[in-house]
Amino acid sequence: MDSLATNFLVEDPAWAIDFAPNGTRLGLGDRLTRKRYAALLEIIAEKGADIFYTGAIANSTVTSLRNAGGIMTLEDLGRYKVEVRDAMEITYRDYKLTSSGAPSSGAVALNIMKTVEGYSQFGTEALLNLSTHRFDEAVRFGYGAVSVALAFNHSELMAPNSEQNLVIRPSAILSMHFSCKCFSRPRLRR
Repeated sequence: MDSLATNFLVEDPAWAIDFAPNGTRLGLGDRLTRKRYAALLEIIAEKGADIFYTGAIANSTVTSLRNAGGIMTLEDLGRYKVEVRDAMEITYRDYKLTSSGAPSSGAVALNIMKTVEGYSQFGTEALLNLSTHRFDEAVRFGYGAVSVALAFNHSELMAPNSEQNLVIRPSAILSMHFSCKCFSRPRLRR
């Protein structure tokens, strides 16, 4: 299924059961329940994390991914090793935001928030369209920086991980210097 060409939250039964239970996507004020997800988390809590990587849950995960064009195998899940990494955090308008670092996109998400923080009226009703535009541009810059760093092995943003593979250095993306560079771009100026 090409999720970009369809409204997958409504048209894909695996998503629609939660996000469009009556055939239309849930709206503002509607209650979203994720009963299947909650049941999965309870099973993992009762039986341990290995249940996620082997057996029926793993088979279902791989089958769903492969049916959607993915390439994951049961062997991939079986070889997966959890790496515990330090959480990352920023202050955004007097709130503490915490996220995971690489290889997830947590550092990028936090950088996006630091970038839009520079706009004093960001998110106000009067400037909703402009705020949406600025947020969209901050997302482009955030993910664009990752692409540039990966494509050119940019030493300021890259560092070797435990297997000596180059990965994004989350602390560099979260630095004020980097956020200021994004904020000063012409498309994002006040």
